[in-house]
Amino acid sequence: MRFLPKKLRGQYLTSVEEALNEAALRCGKVGVSVHLPREEQIEQLKELIEWAMDGFQPHGVDALRSPIEVVKQLEREADGSDKDSNNNENAHDNDEVNFIPVLNEEIKLLFDRVAAGKANIEDLCLACGDTKVFASHPLFEGGLCKECKESFLESAFLYDDSGSQMYCCICSEGDHIFMCDNIGCQRSYCPVCIDMLCGVGYSERISSSEEEWRCFMCEEMTVRLLKVRNDWQDRLKEIFNEERNHIDFGPQVYYDPVPFEERKPIRVLSLFDGIATALHVLQKMNFDIELYVAAEIDCDALKVAETHHARTIRHVGDVCKITEKQMEEWGPFDLLVGGSPCNDLSIANPLRKGIYDGTGRLFFEYYRILQYAMNSRLDHAHQHPRPFFWLFENVVGMRYDDRDVITRFLQCNPTIISAKDLSPQQRVRYYWGNLPGMNRPLCGITGQSLSLQDCLEPNCGRTAKVEKVRCITTKRTSLKQQTKLVLPVHLEHSATQQTEDELWITEVERIFGFPEHYTDIGNMGQRQRQKLLGKSWSVPVIQHLLMPLKDYFKTKPPPPPPPSSSLNCGDDNACARRCFDAQTQTDELMGEDVELNSLMEHETHAQPTFERKESEIASFSTDGHNLHTSPFSEHDEFYGVPLTGIAEEMVLV
Repeated sequence: MRFLPKKLRGQYLTSVEEALNEAALRCGKVGVSVHLPREEQIEQLKELIEWAMDGFQPHGVDALRSPIEVVKQLEREADGSDKDSNNNENAHDNDEVNFIPVLNEEIKLLFDRVAAGKANIEDLCLACGDTKVFASHPLFEGGLCKECKESFLESAFLYDDSGSQMYCCICSEGDHIFMCDNIGCQRSYCPVCIDMLCGVGYSERISSSEEEWRCFMCEEMTVRLLKVRNDWQDRLKEIFNEERNHIDFGPQVYYDPVPFEERKPIRVLSLFDGIATALHVLQKMNFDIELYVAAEIDCDALKVAETHHARTIRHVGDVCKITEKQMEEWGPFDLLVGGSPCNDLSIANPLRKGIYDGTGRLFFEYYRILQYAMNSRLDHAHQHPRPFFWLFENVVGMRYDDRDVITRFLQCNPTIISAKDLSPQQRVRYYWGNLPGMNRPLCGITGQSLSLQDCLEPNCGRTAKVEKVRCITTKRTSLKQQTKLVLPVHLEHSATQQTEDELWITEVERIFGFPEHYTDIGNMGQRQRQKLLGKSWSVPVIQHLLMPLKDYFKTKPPPPPPPSSSLNCGDDNACARRCFDAQTQTDELMGEDVELNSLMEHETHAQPTFERKESEIASFSTDGHNLHTSPFSEHDEFYGVPLTGIAEEMVLV
């Protein structure tokens, strides 16, 4: 491992390419040629990947052993000291754990000068030792050069399947990394940075310790030159906000709020609509929706959206097939929302194709339709003199260049928002748009849970081990926490027996802000439902962004609060007693002596009881749905619902 001023920009593709080139060299195979155009290099790389997936044939995995390993093996065999396979494996593991980094002596001298008080740490790039500092490191005292800052911005929110950062949080690189053992912390550190800043041999002390290691940020400790900033959270937001404003597009168009009596129902076009998160949020905020057109092709997502919003939503299929003529027929629209797939944009994907290929180029479909929508708005300005808003979302962990392309096309700098301030999930995303107040401070949404414990199923012996879960994606492993893949819930079977448990899918729905069973459609399994949720938006974040639109469009009066129910008292025994008493009172009023052995038995026979006694609920008038005579008073309730209403519904049926 080397500690060099020039960096690899912390990208997986480079790592994969270098590893396969080395494998090809050891097997006598031609690797990726540096003299060919990049397109041809990618094709060669694909061939190497297929070769690796086939088991490195015809030589096999044994041919990948380095010459040093082969020599050591031959020496052991010559000495007759070859260990059994288990000991060899243990020795190999120890070699990996006790990896000793190689430090660049010239850069080490620069940091030694700082330790001796002859230089200022803020004048050096912590990642590479460059003296041309471009910005301050947001997490630790010290600076960052321009290139290292770009690497930091690309990888700061990039996590692997175990939930930890893929690269060192100091230099945004690292062939070997130490991952914090503290549940809830995702930070990773490379041995080079640790030894360079904390002193030679410090990384070896960490690796040789048998105790769990809590990182420098968790312990808020200072070790030699490595000192955590007290205001690192504010600085982390600031460094992204600085980048958000690095291109000047001039003042943004501002629409004056519309007087209450002039507000009209909103007309919405949603691209890459998924499970209709935007529509769910608009309905949750009581917007009067005149039209909601959605472009989506995922069959499972369409089932969920149609089941919940069939009367409101209008699906139009593939976003790529939307024409300007169709936009003129459907429009004009007041709001355009969308977030194109991030597979080929996220640097977590080693074979990402970037913004100009694969699913990455679907961004340009959003841009094309945005132009249609804006032109349609101008054409109908005399008929619909209303403001036009738009919103585009995508992953934070994308290449710096790809983000700049999106920014320049949309003529708008992105806003970075983390869902952890509004929900129990650490989900960070870029948002471009012209919505009012996109940069305003985040505040909790009424009724939305902020901790994992609030989202767990109550009265089931389930206790959260963490306050916030890491970003839940389409991958199964994202439901687990940290490097040890710890399950986030303690399940209590008895006073003396506890086991770990994963999140139930209804709990995942609550974490995203959806009602429970929102995705429980068409006998879909938990895996399918998690995939739908993993690709969706966080409901409280979208609600935060769309909230200012209430000053521009018509809203409906809020629905009346649901009737109080004795089931929500939090005491299972008390609930059972109240429900039993309510049913006993009902049976007496109906003239039926029903002996109930359990609450479940009562629920099974409640409907036949009403059917048998329909003749005793003498004269009801269905004219105007008014009840003339009833054995119940308006104060009698069954499970929190007025019994007069139940009786009326029975007669109508």
